Amino acid sequence: MIKIDSICTYIKSLFPHSNLKLIMKENVLKEIKLQIRSDRKSIIDTTEKLELFFLRYCPGWDAGIGFYELLVNAVEHGNNYNPSKKVTITIVLLADAAKIYIEDQGDGFNWQEELEKTASCDIFDERGRGIYLAKIFCDNLMYNEKGNKVCLIKKKNLAKDKGVS
Repeated sequence: MIKIDSICTYIKSLFPHSNLKLIMKENVLKEIKLQIRSDRKSIIDTTEKLELFFLRYCPGWDAGIGFYELLVNAVEHGNNYNPSKKVTITIVLLADAAKIYIEDQGDGFNWQEELEKTASCDIFDERGRGIYLAKIFCDNLMYNEKGNKVCLIKKKNLAKDKGVS
């Protein structure tokens, strides 16, 4: 069993200069919340660090590409790389899944229309494939009405968790 102190210390070491909040309930880490700047470096750093966390503490995690694509959308399209705007990432850890909310400070977009377009998406195109890839690598994808907040849900891969191939 992993001690909660070691998990929290590890997360804090990954994000030493971030606005980081850890929420615990009955000595179990339930939620991680952080804000990042709207720039390319923050996208890459945050994706890499969260991948490390999930690979270490959530066996079977394989939604990194989906997370990355949605984070790019928030920074690029939502906040337009505006350095004064932040992206808030909230990770809710459940027994059988992780819910990750990504919220930008932009005006939102017509996500219903974009979800319909993804049926004919070419994954080799440089543009317009982010939501499509997120749908492939996540178990569920939901937007708020405004379109500036997305929730990706990734269920634990219990086969990998138990060492079954």
